[in-house]
Amino acid sequence: MLWGVLGPGSLHVERRTRGLGLGGAVRYFNEVAVPGMGGVWFAKPLFLSLLGIRIAADKDSGVSKITAANAVEALACCLAFGRNGWQRDDHLVGRRKLAGVESLTFKALGRPGTYVPQPMRMATTSALPALGLVEPGESRFNTMCLSDVGFDLLQAASKAYRPYNTDLIDYLCDWQKGRSRPPENSDKLADALSPLLPLSREALDILCRQVFGFDTDVSRRDVSRRCAVRDWLAAGASEEWTSRPDCISPEHWLELEAGARFFALRETCLALLDGIEGQIGSRNGHFDPAAALPEPIETQIHEVKRRAKAFLDIQLPGADPGVSSARELAGVLNGAPETGLVALVERDGRTLTTDGRLIRPGPVFRGNATGHGEMSQSEDPGEAIAEEGDSVPHNTADLPPLPAHISPRVGNFFNMINDLKCQGKNAHG
Repeated sequence: MLWGVLGPGSLHVERRTRGLGLGGAVRYFNEVAVPGMGGVWFAKPLFLSLLGIRIAADKDSGVSKITAANAVEALACCLAFGRNGWQRDDHLVGRRKLAGVESLTFKALGRPGTYVPQPMRMATTSALPALGLVEPGESRFNTMCLSDVGFDLLQAASKAYRPYNTDLIDYLCDWQKGRSRPPENSDKLADALSPLLPLSREALDILCRQVFGFDTDVSRRDVSRRCAVRDWLAAGASEEWTSRPDCISPEHWLELEAGARFFALRETCLALLDGIEGQIGSRNGHFDPAAALPEPIETQIHEVKRRAKAFLDIQLPGADPGVSSARELAGVLNGAPETGLVALVERDGRTLTTDGRLIRPGPVFRGNATGHGEMSQSEDPGEAIAEEGDSVPHNTADLPPLPAHISPRVGNFFNMINDLKCQGKNAHG
């Protein structure tokens, strides 16, 4: 059965990610904002990841847990896309990649390159142990094992769905071994896996207890912070930093504000690099930071310097390496403009590079930068999930007012809370 018109290799996408060496700070400020949730913003990816772990652990599976989880997720998205007419949806990824898949066997969907390079599974890797859904002590997905709670969640989420009158997990284990009946012909299977449908009420209740009540010596502070953010959002939140809500501790509030100042600085740095790329593309193939600067670039440099100073003005306890690196860059950006520009370009290194005192095109230079150079115009936003440390908020129109540039994990958590309130099989959206 042909599922679309484009094969997995039909579209070449070259990603242009500008990390600027700030990944550690991104992860830190996201994690302290809403600890233990990873990049997850709705519940179904946790279930699909647990299914992958369980299938790979089956006797004679012969596959890694990453391969199994990715294949299950690809199957879930294929079946859901088939039902919605291959329309884009925030809950689904891989629309272009999966459109030309001709077979829904495990062998086909588990093949490298068939599915997206950044599946939803990646966003669950830190959340699974933090929420007690896998045994403690493992941070690598391939070494994770289901905890009793994780097994209970699997059972609660799957027991109402029996494809071909077979237990869902048994069916998927047979599917992995190439012994199952066709997955595309089972509505029960599509319902069970679909990211467009919430988990059962029983499964959501289990997950809710883990998110807001998983109380161990290790997780106690994380639970407290998640509850605090929940209560703040429920009260309507606020766009102001000047008045800390009673439900959020002074330390947590300070880290939220510091994170917002960091994300604001990072955003202006990316915009400045985009501006320089545009200047190079429209002029003579290079940019001289020591020469008279075009007015738009001069304005952007001023804004970068202002936000660098604002970030430096907040003093955080402790010395996280990622934050220290970000503060080091901010210190340079708060100094001479030419020095700051060169430091930014050196941290980029792919879109732009330095050649003596000049800034020149790098290996993925395009000259008409869009969206901070994170993806090409032809790339489907559903082709990739943001890295776990750099998740993006969804359904932002529904969010209460929040301070500008606050960690996107707060928006993600708002959506997760709403998903945990879902009833039965009402569709997302």
